[in-house]
Amino acid sequence: MPNYSFKCRDCENKFSISAKMSEIGEDLEVECPECGSDDVFQSFDGIGIMSCNSSGSAAFS
Repeated sequence: MPNYSFKCRDCENKFSISAKMSEIGEDLEVECPECGSDDVFQSFDGIGIMSCNSSGSAAFS
């Protein structure tokens, strides 16, 4: 299952949840694990890019 990042508007806590893609599109109720607020929004973190160098070794950037 993919991880989704959220941030709480009340306490500014950043957290992630694992959920099926179909659940995210529905009315999934997400609460901040720190303060219990439901005033949260989905945030988007950077993604890791993996590439191979000339020797075939994988490198993350």
